Amino acid sequence: MLLASYLALNKLPPIKEFFFGFLVLGVLMWSGLYILNDLSDIYVDKFHKEKKERPIISGQLSKKTATISASILISLSIILSSLISFYFLLIIIFTLFNQLTYTLKPFRFKESANWDFISCGMLGQILRFLAGWFLFTTSFNIPILGLIFVTLTKTSGFLFYRLHHYDLEKKLKYKSSVTTYNKDRIKISAFALMFIAIASFFLMLFNDKFFNIENIGSLPYNLIYLTPIVLLIAPFYLKVIKNPNLYTNSYIRHVSYVLLIISLLVALPLL
Repeated sequence: MLLASYLALNKLPPIKEFFFGFLVLGVLMWSGLYILNDLSDIYVDKFHKEKKERPIISGQLSKKTATISASILISLSIILSSLISFYFLLIIIFTLFNQLTYTLKPFRFKESANWDFISCGMLGQILRFLAGWFLFTTSFNIPILGLIFVTLTKTSGFLFYRLHHYDLEKKLKYKSSVTTYNKDRIKISAFALMFIAIASFFLMLFNDKFFNIENIGSLPYNLIYLTPIVLLIAPFYLKVIKNPNLYTNSYIRHVSYVLLIISLLVALPLL
């Protein structure tokens, strides 16, 4: 959302307006959706060594309370999004529909090869990006390089995340992409997507410095100084990718958040 908002305005977005949009999508809508996800996976996650400790799965939070909470959060998100713009409201509604089909029966795309990474890996990220874009503009000149960077980065990460759960999905007889296709091919695909994503990021930097092509997306060339950070964290991710079963969800998530915060602290003064 932050990247899309920056590209829409060609500068850092106003903090209050951006925070409000992030609250509507990132806090309210997605909190409600994750509650629904845990409710739908309650008999599956009990076999997961980490997820079984979550409030709903462990029984600390009743199904009724969880359902009411999800309904309130999602309803608030839809109501507040209507105060922002019509297009932002549409993104919120599409996000809700996409995640419901990913999570709930009879669709439950998370158990379906191809549809799992299309729905959660690609469409979910596209909608996040568009939320940041339509938060500040109604233009449809969406910068393709920014969209490619966000979508493929997250899709690549999604494939590696699902590989981390390969044994569990196999045990549960999921017909997902990682259990249907060869694991090495999934890894190669994930690496290829990540490479294209990184290339699109540098193309945005080079577009600012050398090409000045309108409507494809450009970022300040000064962000080239983030390259050392990427090189420093690359070995960590390569270890995780090589041995995904050795690392827990919480460990990877916490390390990723720390790295993201560091990257943002370095990047913001350069924008």
